[in-house]
Amino acid sequence: MEQTNQTFGNSSSADAKQAKLHTVIGFVMPEKYDTAICQPHPRLPHLTGQWPDGDKFQIVIAQNNFIIGRAPDSNLVVPQSAPYVSSRHIEIQKMPTGYAVVDLNSTNGTRLNHRPIFAMDATKLDDGDSIQIGPVDAELSLHFRLP
Repeated sequence: MEQTNQTFGNSSSADAKQAKLHTVIGFVMPEKYDTAICQPHPRLPHLTGQWPDGDKFQIVIAQNNFIIGRAPDSNLVVPQSAPYVSSRHIEIQKMPTGYAVVDLNSTNGTRLNHRPIFAMDATKLDDGDSIQIGPVDAELSLHFRLP
């Protein structure tokens, strides 16, 4: 994997946080999955969320099929500290009319705006939608934003 360094946090060099990064299927992600930060792309949707340890992240969806799960080949790799997230939990798909979320037969289910979605059924995503992954008492919540 290609490795590079990039500054996270405040733009002030005194306060800037250095993180060793690596590319995961086209995305630059921290080696320690506690801070995934990227600038929104003017023409691509993005997700924002918070890891179980409280650190926030934001990531651009640049593929037509974007997998989220604990498997190392996922586009957004969820830390092992979130065992309620399946290896391949959900996929965000680019459709001719927009974007959709698909639960990939996950163990603990997925909700869109707090309503359960059916496994393997593409459910339309709108700007500002909230995706909850896992059980209600221990969920990973993502927010979908269009450019």
